[in-house]
Amino acid sequence: MFKINRENSPTCRIAISLSAGKEERFAAEELAEAIGQMFGFRPSIIGEEKDLKNVIFVGETARMKERYGSVYQSLTGDENAVACDGDNVYCFGRSGIFTRAGNIYAVYTFLEKFFQVRYLAADETVYPEKRDIGFEKFEPQIDRPDFFIRWYLAAETRVDPVFAVRRRIKDAYVQNLPGGGVYPAVASGNFHNFYEYVPPSEYKEKHPDWFDDKSGQLCFSKEEIADVITKKLIAEIEENPDSVYFVVGQNDTPEPCGCEDCKRQYEKYLPSGALIRLINIIARKVRRWQEEHCPQREIRIVTFAYYFGQRPPVKETAEGFVPLDLSVVPEKNVYILFTTIDYCYYHKLEDSSCAWNKDFTFNFRGWRSLVGDRMLVWYYSANYAHYLYPFWDYGVLSANYRLFRESGIRFVIDHGPCEAVNMPFSQLQTYVHSALLWRADADTNALLKEFISGYYKDCAEEVGRFFRLYTERLAKQDERKGYHLRLYHLPEEMFSRDLFDAEFLAEAEKILKRAYETALAAEGGNEAGKLCIRIGQLEASVKYLRYMNEVPTREEAEDFVRQCRRCGITKYKEYWANDDIMDELKEQMLNGKVLAY
Repeated sequence: MFKINRENSPTCRIAISLSAGKEERFAAEELAEAIGQMFGFRPSIIGEEKDLKNVIFVGETARMKERYGSVYQSLTGDENAVACDGDNVYCFGRSGIFTRAGNIYAVYTFLEKFFQVRYLAADETVYPEKRDIGFEKFEPQIDRPDFFIRWYLAAETRVDPVFAVRRRIKDAYVQNLPGGGVYPAVASGNFHNFYEYVPPSEYKEKHPDWFDDKSGQLCFSKEEIADVITKKLIAEIEENPDSVYFVVGQNDTPEPCGCEDCKRQYEKYLPSGALIRLINIIARKVRRWQEEHCPQREIRIVTFAYYFGQRPPVKETAEGFVPLDLSVVPEKNVYILFTTIDYCYYHKLEDSSCAWNKDFTFNFRGWRSLVGDRMLVWYYSANYAHYLYPFWDYGVLSANYRLFRESGIRFVIDHGPCEAVNMPFSQLQTYVHSALLWRADADTNALLKEFISGYYKDCAEEVGRFFRLYTERLAKQDERKGYHLRLYHLPEEMFSRDLFDAEFLAEAEKILKRAYETALAAEGGNEAGKLCIRIGQLEASVKYLRYMNEVPTREEAEDFVRQCRRCGITKYKEYWANDDIMDELKEQMLNGKVLAY
């Protein structure tokens, strides 16, 4: 039997291959750190050798391959396995050209499954204290993610790559992410990049008809534009030899080009079809270049189904979806990034009884019919005009992820408040969303309880009561009048005085006041303690709900902003500069403009 206890520190060791890479070494260090936290001693990390016993073999060791070679060979992507042969434990993945994280994830699987370690937040890991534990022989237990790319955009994971890998997140823009980021690699830095390929400053004087200032989009009907984009895209492909995905994306505006040529195309193909016809021209030109210069390379051109491009260029018949014209069928090297930009997140995306979601199923399945497994998904998990507004999508989150999984989607971007740290609930959202990105049918309620217990500690009972109060209020409102959760401007049902009435706000503030008193006592009166800061963030969110419908006094507004800053909150909406913009919110409060965007 393999054993770990507080008395066997000399014999419990971690072994890695003599040729172990940095990922395996990182995994071994993470395991040693966790055992040290739980058992009071840090096992040594050694190179593997013959006849070792009571050792945890981490990574692609010769001993593991000898014992479990067939299982090892079967692993792909981020799949990982944990096994015990009676004497030793083995945590391993299989490094490939697309990912090197499997060996790291195997250690986290081992720690989470057998020791109940929980990586709750960047500043909170639960290491249960242990005295001893033993393992009899068991065959390899394989852990497989539901999505190959799990790209969750959160501010906390962007500034802490170790926490990002602990949550098994793949973010292309996290620097030095252990195990690597998004693979196959994404070269594009900005996805809404029409004007990067065709800058108005460079082309508008000679070609004013290429640009529609009213919509902020390029014209879709000028093939010369395709020539310009193709030339720059090929240069980008050559400059990024390891990248696979290259985005050619419409600008971030809701309307398409409004010129007469484009309008004639819309009548035949819809705006989405006109866009695809332009992208197809580019894709064919790139493929011809590729066949001549790098025929073995895989190049995937990604474009959006976004805003005006949501509705696919198809019609639905008794036999299924049919393209409006063969010219709107995306080329085989074109991938569609389907966005859920304009829907409701309180109800299931496929809930056609929801006024905002009634067209989702047609749009989603229509695009799926055109591109099959070349469809990617961009999901959302914040109100980008109002970060302090609780984004309560927990009741349907698993159902939406299951829909993506069952539809064969393997690449998911989930867009949280990625440029604003310390938002109320952001750590909770990262924990829940990243867990469901790994396993879509994970128990959301269990995840919520687990997080509240471990993150809010002595205050967990009060915080749990606050969460239930808020959840029940939304459910009651939805049943009575209808409630919808949106991404930018707030429909009245999200902020009405009827929803957040005086009784509700008073009860919420009362609960959180008790939570803060508990936190203050637990931390010896230290207002800068972790628990006080965490409860303070929740209090700020409730005050924000109050000031959506009430104009505070100047003293109240200044007190609110001071509290936010004390809790590390410096932004209240999507804002990519590093500035503190809370004075802007204060002025909006004082002028009754909290809901403005």
